[in-house]
Amino acid sequence: MKDYEKAVRAFADGKENFQFTNKGKKHASIVIANLLRTTKSECRIYSGKLNSDVTNDSFLVKALNEFLESDKQLYLMLDEMPDNKSEALKQILNATKNKKRNVSVKIDSEGVFSKQIAPVFEDNVSHHFIVSDSLSYRFEIDAHEFKAICNFNDPNTSNILKTAFDTYFFSK
Repeated sequence: MKDYEKAVRAFADGKENFQFTNKGKKHASIVIANLLRTTKSECRIYSGKLNSDVTNDSFLVKALNEFLESDKQLYLMLDEMPDNKSEALKQILNATKNKKRNVSVKIDSEGVFSKQIAPVFEDNVSHHFIVSDSLSYRFEIDAHEFKAICNFNDPNTSNILKTAFDTYFFSK
């Protein structure tokens, strides 16, 4: 796993437009942690419920804590609020109570966001994703296996995701 962490860090810190896939809980947490680590100003997350299998990972929780302590903006859209909240979700929800934190959370309990975001994807299916600074992203193509497409330097796809997110997040 150390080799994977090093490779993802190199992608995150590099300047190349390189798309790669990842699969599995640990790989997902490593990519998401690096997205948070390299965010300069704002990050958008669309997730079912911030699955604890991924977001309880200590590597990710540390990156999220550092992110939340900065002056960066976080926008989070969840399909539902889980009964058993992950460590990451607890941190985010606590941050919404702190006036010094730039965190906005919305719940899409009626599935409107999910339906409206689906046409952005080639398969016309809503996929959970994270997009950072209109530059980098990770979007799941198979949520059960935590399989995703990732890129740390693709402004075109990142802007498409960001624009779609913002259109529906801020209209609700």
